[in-house]
Amino acid sequence: MDNNITILPGSNYPNIIFIAAHSGTGEKAYFNNLDYLDINDEIIIEYLNDKRIYQVQEKSIQIKNGYINITKSKYNTLILTTCYPYNDKYQLIVSCIEKES
Repeated sequence: MDNNITILPGSNYPNIIFIAAHSGTGEKAYFNNLDYLDINDEIIIEYLNDKRIYQVQEKSIQIKNGYINITKSKYNTLILTTCYPYNDKYQLIVSCIEKES
């Protein structure tokens, strides 16, 4: 995560993309406010000159064990993850689906 964010293995843009980033203090804490996202908030991703808008569907707290448990979707999916700010043994997972244009 030297460049603030990492696209995790298993990503297959635009079908599903997993993005992880640090939270906490310091300049590498790119997802410091991820826990403030609410259901239906919008996230804009610009990647390879392609702009997509996603909507938050679900937030969960999962044990940090190298895996992310998600519900499979028929929509293009964006998964954001960082350390859970209140207990570093857990991770915060924000699941989003692409908004239809």
